[in-house]
Amino acid sequence: MQSVIVVFSQTGNTLKLAERIREGIAAEWGECELVALEKAGGIDFAEYDLVGLGCPSFYCKEPFNVTDFIEALPQLDGKNWFVFASHGCEMGPVLVSMAERLADKGVTVIGSTHVYGDAFLPFYPHPTYTTGHPLEKDLDQACEFGKTMAKNSVAIANGQKDLIAPPTLEHIPDWAQKDRVNLSREIMPKIMPRFAINQDECIQCGQCEDLCPVDGIDISADPPKIQDPCIYCFMCAKSCPECAIEADWSGMVKMAPGNYARYLVSLKAAEARGEFQFMVDPDSINFDDPMHVQQVRKKNA
Repeated sequence: MQSVIVVFSQTGNTLKLAERIREGIAAEWGECELVALEKAGGIDFAEYDLVGLGCPSFYCKEPFNVTDFIEALPQLDGKNWFVFASHGCEMGPVLVSMAERLADKGVTVIGSTHVYGDAFLPFYPHPTYTTGHPLEKDLDQACEFGKTMAKNSVAIANGQKDLIAPPTLEHIPDWAQKDRVNLSREIMPKIMPRFAINQDECIQCGQCEDLCPVDGIDISADPPKIQDPCIYCFMCAKSCPECAIEADWSGMVKMAPGNYARYLVSLKAAEARGEFQFMVDPDSINFDDPMHVQQVRKKNA
């Protein structure tokens, strides 16, 4: 049986999840390929019996580059896929969003899974509510999920359609479902901070270019190109050693306490269901010390 997992990961949380799912599939089938999203364009997915697709949750849905990947797929009628995601305080309907887009390609999404992960955003404090995640026990469960997907894929191909378990909107708050729709590709440029490269601080290391998942940065251009295009991952600003990528974060910082109040409701509900464990005291979060301030302090230390 042939299987491949396609993953988009930046800080490593989704990759950890993918590796453990792969381990589970390989335990059943002897092997399973693991391919980064940016290298998956030439794959003929019709040749595979089972395909996994995973990414972090961005604004309650899959990142725009993952959307583009799905939209570029050919028709794959009857093929078995599964979806997975890592996320911070609230997953949102990312799994449902991916499953719906894949269904338009004729794919049968037979299962899904997710893990909480540490989150790094310039306008939020760090540590955050999910710092310390993913937990090893959650990754162990991902390995078991991989085994289940391999077994179920064979059974489903043999007619056991009752084993098909696509993701649902259970436990997803209404506000997250609305954000999935409202925070569209057209709206995001209007509400997110615009970046600028401070050329007096930039040391031309190229790290921001290398880490941009959509090739949206060119520091050699005159003027330097940035956010063209952009999926609002903020990886460039988070990683710049000189804090040379600048933005007005004040609006997003002001929104943080309100957003975190919603996140806390979701996390406490997940804790009550036995699905989440706080590794950080929620009362210790310092909204007066967002990550971009921490970065400047670290640079100047």
